[in-house]
Parts: sequence; structure tokens; C-alpha cells
Amino acid sequence: MSKMRIFLDHAILMIVNAFLYLRHPVWFGRTALRLHRLPNVAAPKSFREKRMWRLIFDRNPLLIMFGDKLATKAWMTDRAPELISAPTIWIAKNASDLQDKIFAKEIVIKANRGCGQNIFIDDESCIKPEIYLKISQWMNRSYYENFGKRYWPKIDQIIFAEKYIDSNRQSILDLNLFCCEGRVLFVVVTSGEKTKNETVAYFSADGRRIFSVENSKVYVKNWLPSDFELPNCFERAVKLASDLSRSIDFVRVDLMCASDHLYACEMTPLPGVGSYMQTGFVEAQMREWDLQKSWFMQTKQRAFTHTYQHALQRQLTRKA
Repeated sequence: MSKMRIFLDHAILMIVNAFLYLRHPVWFGRTALRLHRLPNVAAPKSFREKRMWRLIFDRNPLLIMFGDKLATKAWMTDRAPELISAPTIWIAKNASDLQDKIFAKEIVIKANRGCGQNIFIDDESCIKPEIYLKISQWMNRSYYENFGKRYWPKIDQIIFAEKYIDSNRQSILDLNLFCCEGRVLFVVVTSGEKTKNETVAYFSADGRRIFSVENSKVYVKNWLPSDFELPNCFERAVKLASDLSRSIDFVRVDLMCASDHLYACEMTPLPGVGSYMQTGFVEAQMREWDLQKSWFMQTKQRAFTHTYQHALQRQLTRKA
């Protein structure tokens, strides 16, 4: 490849980065503070940069659909009939609908879009006016606009309630399987998620405990006991996650395990970028995310976006 071509590609990528800096100054400034450098989103390398790149450029309709938890559960169980879906007790599309809903014990109230929007009702004493206020705030919150996802079609806000899959929440295991095109990179296993007794551990797809994550000084959690044994359904969970993620460049498949049964939870295309990403193991694994397999790179683009797409393609090929 000629030096002139390489020079022009670098110039195009620099122009794209400059445009993005000007368009999202707060977002990019905050990221620069965390990375201790300006993020290179036009030709991303780190997971944080790739995540930002996906937010800006990847309009894959499938990933957009994953923003709706109810639609995603249906999608997962349709493609993997072995998965069970937690029973939905009711749905509400506006605040007035809540008047007739039953707030029974052992249900979890969720918003179909966004994250961190869960209310667990362990018994009737948990039902207080603050719950209704919180739900009303969810309904009035424009989640996608606030979190840099302006390009996604607005998903109608729905509040729904699911029955507990096990009355003992502490016995439920959450399995977060990080996948690239059908390959499970690693699995985060959490016991008692969103409870005061939450504990976590990292495993390879073949079930080996990744103790190097736990030894990292930058990532501190309450870890599962060193002699913790994976459930019998772990191997099945890896197989199902592999099948569900087969055509997707990167996604986190979220499943729950209770009494050795697997339940559909979510498909998460934009998992958080917490301190776990600073551990050597996770950082190395996430290099497997190949943007050349993304919807953006596989779909014909127009005008200057087309020029940028080809410049990025050549840059990724050179780096590979």
C-alpha cells in the first residue's frame, strides 16, 4: 500500500476524530480523563473506545432491538427454546395504568429500557409511596438521549413486573457471558446480584477460575469462595450463549441459573466500562472484538461515511 494512501487514511481518521470531539465535548472530555489520553474513536483499540464507536456508528437493527428487555426475552426464547422466561405478571404503559396493578410479594418491577431500573418486592411491607414515585420518574426519563444514544429510535417506555424465579434470591446465579461471533470469551458469575451479599468470580468458557482478575489492585469486589463449584448448567449456558451470539461481532449474553434451570435475561450490546476493564485478563480478551465484523463495516455507507468506512477498513487490515 502506498505511503500516500496511508497518509490520506490517517488524515481522514483525524478529521473524524476532530468532528466527534467537537460534537461530543463533554463525553469525550470525561473519557479522556479516565484514559489519561484523548480517545481514538475513529480507529478504536480499547474496549472503552470500541464501545463509544458502536454508540456513534453502529445502527444494527438487532442491537437496537436489544434495548427493549421484553422484546429481547422473546427473541432469546424463540431462538433457544431450552431457555425459560420469568413469568411476566403485568405491564404498564403509563402512570395511570399502575393504579390497577397488583404489587404482590416476590416480584421484581422493571423498566423495559435503560439499566439499573429494578425494584425487588420481597414482601408487602416493601410497597411504599416512594416506589410509585420512582416508577413515575422512570416513565418520564428519556434514557437514550441522556446517555448518548440519540440515534436509536425511541423505544416506548413500558414498566413490567416479573415473578421471582426463586423465592431465595441469594440462590440465583447470574451468568454474564461476553461473546464475539459465537465465541464465549469469558463468563462473570454473580451470586446474590443486587443484594447486600453479592459475590462474583470470573471464569473461562471451559470453566476455569480466572484468579488473575481477583488479584488486580484496581478491581476490588466481594469474591465467591475459592472452592466455589459451577452449576451443572454452566456448559449448557456457554453453548446457548455461543448460539445466540453467532452473528454478532460483540454482545454480552445475560442468563440466570436457578435450580439448574437457565432463564433468559438480556442481550447487552453496551455493557458498562467499570474498573474490571483495567484488569489485564479482561483487557486482553476484549481485543477479540473485531470491528470488521460489525454491521457498520459490513453495510454499504454513503457520502463521507463511506470514505471513512474504507479508511477504517484499511487501517484495521494494516493493524491485523
